[in-house]
Amino acid sequence: MIQDEFIIELPVQNWDSGGKDMLEWLTHWKWRRPGDSKKVAIDFTQVRFIEPWAIAMLVAHALYLKAEEGCEVRAITDTSTPSNQYLVQMGIHHVLAEGSSILDSVTSEHRFAYH
Repeated sequence: MIQDEFIIELPVQNWDSGGKDMLEWLTHWKWRRPGDSKKVAIDFTQVRFIEPWAIAMLVAHALYLKAEEGCEVRAITDTSTPSNQYLVQMGIHHVLAEGSSILDSVTSEHRFAYH
């Protein structure tokens, strides 16, 4: 963890929950406020399953923080879990660092991109 970093901790999300974990978490979301650190991390390490809409929403929020609030945003992942492996393979680190898709630079098995 980076000192003075605002961390968005995602909940454990399991295959059998049908999104209930994420929905519950969203109702209690702790928003970054203007006085909070401009270093932001999205912590995916507890996530065991994440639905595509949630990935899209979190990436969109991260890109908003970068573009509109001048934040540095990164993802914290744990590649010992399949869901985090998927996020890494799909380019979560690249998208948050560069603000763009990796579609042109990936192999055929990674033909999914964030925009």
